[in-house]
Amino acid sequence: MLTPSPLRWPWDDLGDDMAIPARIISEGVAPDGARRAAARFPVDLDATLRAPPGQPHDALIEELSRTGCLVTSSHPLTIGERLSIGFAGIGLQPAEVVRQQDTRFGCAFVTPLTDDMLDRARRSAGTAPTTLPVTPLPSPTTESPEPVVERFSPFTRILIAVGGATLAWGVVAAAVIALG
Repeated sequence: MLTPSPLRWPWDDLGDDMAIPARIISEGVAPDGARRAAARFPVDLDATLRAPPGQPHDALIEELSRTGCLVTSSHPLTIGERLSIGFAGIGLQPAEVVRQQDTRFGCAFVTPLTDDMLDRARRSAGTAPTTLPVTPLPSPTTESPEPVVERFSPFTRILIAVGGATLAWGVVAAAVIALG
């Protein structure tokens, strides 16, 4: 009886050196051994965390990918906790804490970012925040002076009264003629 020979591929002769890089790319394994679903990019993005009951907490996003981010925050979070992360270029993104090391938290986005969202966030990293000019408000203790109202002279007041009465009688006379 004939036994089939095992299949051989042209790259089998290259040895095991090619097997490791191929496995890293195909399985999403990072060089440190952690499993990754998407490429990570180093960023320095200011962010706001909102964990229940919704109070805002400052944070810094150190790494960003389509599927999650690495966040540094002094606010204590627990693994499995659901929160929202707000940051420039993307807005508010729901996430779940999946990893913790001191004040650094690995968060997985509930819905992965699109390539466009990731590009916008990476472009906004390192940009200075927009500052609006500060206009001083008027002091509430400062009293404004009373407006000066100049009265009409007695002659002008008489002319206004006579002119208004004449105009009113003219309208009445025109109405009577029109109806008559």
